[in-house]
Amino acid sequence: MDPRLVARAVARGDVFTRADVLALDLDDRHLRRICRSGEAIRVRRNAYVLGAAWEGADPTERFAMRTRAVLAARQNAHDISSHRSALALHGLPVLDPHLADVELASDVLRVRRDRGFRLYPRAISSIDPEVSGATPDELESGRLVGAGSAPTGSSHAVPIPVAVVQTLLGHGLPHALVALDAALHEGRCTTHEVEAVVARLVGAGARSHGYRLIRLSDPRCESVGESRARLVLVELGLDVRSQVAIYDDDGDFVGRVDFLVDGDVVVEFDGAVKYDGAEGRDALVAEKIREDRLRALGYRVIRLTWADLDRPSYVAVSSDGRVDHEPRILAGA
Repeated sequence: MDPRLVARAVARGDVFTRADVLALDLDDRHLRRICRSGEAIRVRRNAYVLGAAWEGADPTERFAMRTRAVLAARQNAHDISSHRSALALHGLPVLDPHLADVELASDVLRVRRDRGFRLYPRAISSIDPEVSGATPDELESGRLVGAGSAPTGSSHAVPIPVAVVQTLLGHGLPHALVALDAALHEGRCTTHEVEAVVARLVGAGARSHGYRLIRLSDPRCESVGESRARLVLVELGLDVRSQVAIYDDDGDFVGRVDFLVDGDVVVEFDGAVKYDGAEGRDALVAEKIREDRLRALGYRVIRLTWADLDRPSYVAVSSDGRVDHEPRILAGA
């Protein structure tokens, strides 16, 4: 691969366009060759990502690369990423990013949809303090792009509070909540900023959804899995506290648990944790000792997995301290 093209791509966040190739006096044969060799990945017409960067990226980072590549290929100064694309450019988590469409707002009059791509209208003055409130459709469509300048995380994305609320109304509560929890945990935004977006720019009929998102948010959640697990537990009607420190009767620290439910049930989210090798075995032993100490103090310990989160109506806290997969809901029974 031509080193000049590599340098140009790196400067753009590991993406380049067909126009970049031609500007360096290269041709389509060079482009086809580097795609065949895996040095470049085509993510959309005229939009490419460096192969090495793509291979080393997680799914959300790949989604951000797709967004940057499409922005570069369109060469439209009015384009800006919105919704989940904006979240990805801000480095915030996106649920199922491999399935997510690239979402941009631009100077168009109506929503345009194509395979893997959505383009929304952009209203320049929508953040004006005199604006009494945008409709839910305007917010969902990306017309709140004028909401101040983007934070340093990305110069081509709507601000985080706007992206979160767009995602809420466009894609649903879980998608917005995991991003908001992460942003709050990292100090990237505040609930007051999100509330201001909801109060100023969301129509009255949809504001309740925004305020519910704010109430459910929890900066103590440390991962996407924890945010999803907490939402499942709360929607089961359980009293949930996050990241609770547990001490024994002598005041000695036993451990910090993901969730304490109804005061006596410890719920841990069990993500893709591996216990391979000596270090893994040591970690597994330490975890078992910790759980034994918790049970000795009278707590029941339950582990939730990704599969459980995908079937929330089947998750229950059973009397023997395991996740119950019967089609019923038990709140601390």
